[in-house]
Amino acid sequence: MRFLICLLVLGVLSCAGGGQKPVLVSQEPDHHLRFENDTIRMYDVVVPPGAATLFHVHGLDYFFVNFEDADLKSQTPGQFEQDLILKKGEVRFSPAPLIHRVRNVGTAAFHNLTVELLGPPAAGSTPAPPLGTHQTLVLENARIRAVQTLLQPGESTGIHSHPRHTFIVVVGKGTIEGLMPRGSKPASSSQFGWHDDPLTHDLKNTGRTAVQVIEIEVK
Repeated sequence: MRFLICLLVLGVLSCAGGGQKPVLVSQEPDHHLRFENDTIRMYDVVVPPGAATLFHVHGLDYFFVNFEDADLKSQTPGQFEQDLILKKGEVRFSPAPLIHRVRNVGTAAFHNLTVELLGPPAAGSTPAPPLGTHQTLVLENARIRAVQTLLQPGESTGIHSHPRHTFIVVVGKGTIEGLMPRGSKPASSSQFGWHDDPLTHDLKNTGRTAVQVIEIEVK
């Protein structure tokens, strides 16, 4: 499977046209590898105001979680730039292959976690469990199911379950209890967690500010 993906990427690169030769996403300077296992590969992406990434190739399906509002220009080889406006906590999914670059035309750094899906979807389907309190389904397709939670101080989701691999991101600063099976853990703008096994937990905001949590099940 990975051999076929490599062949596909090389073919896309050969057709990219003139100008800057696209690089693989693993070689793009603003994409910093932070976590990898058999299921996902995660890059921490930061683009300062006025800066732009190189043209780069995504050879695998991926999703990303955005940490702050962002005003960007996105461009594919040979095409004009297009506006790309992102909101804090937004989750988006992109199928492979994709060659693009982004330019930050805003006044704040563009920061997201970009997560590649390394394998095919699991065979069969698992019924989606009920959502907890303060939770909203924001994206679902054949590869992922993304649930957004916004908790004010003292609020909790109640006990809810995830039947498959789950990637959890905390957007903003605060203190969330129940992120990890061990219990309370301080939250920061770069916090994430990965669970290989099915997960049942209750998220509670024990801090003094509102906190947003994104839970993404990888199918």
